[in-house]
Formats: sequence, C-alpha cells, structure tokens
Amino acid sequence: MTMILSTSHVPFRELPLQARWLFYIFALGAYASYRSVPPTIEEVAIALELIWNRNRLSPSALNPPGKVVDLLREEFSGDASSARG
Repeated sequence: MTMILSTSHVPFRELPLQARWLFYIFALGAYASYRSVPPTIEEVAIALELIWNRNRLSPSALNPPGKVVDLLREEFSGDASSARG
C-alpha cells in the first residue's frame, strides 16, 4: 500500500472546501480506472472521508498529487473485483 507520511493530520470534515474538491477530482480520475459507471457524489464523499481519515492525511498530501492519486488507485482497485462481479 502507498504510504503518505503526514506531519499534521486534519480530519476530512475540517478540510477547506477547496482541498476536499481537489481530493474529489483526483478520486474521480483514479475511480475511472476501475469502474465504467461514474460514482455519485455521495458514494465518493463517503469513500474519500474514510480513505482520508484512515490514512491520517494532511492537506500537504495533495501537493504534488502523484502519491495521493496512487493511494486512491490502490483503494479503488480493491473495490473493483466486487463491482465487476
């Protein structure tokens, strides 16, 4: 699993709106690699909050986006088999 070291975790619900939308945009790109039907905003919002808090990410994880996109791809690839089955 991709590890992103965070010096100061900020809970997802406390992130600035811009950071949440940026994370959402990255997630849509990663999600598209494994799903043919785009998720609803609600589906992604729940998943992103879980991923963000479980990995104890901070806003600095979004810049540069490479590692967080890799993390999202790993997270969504784990769901891919159940979505396709």
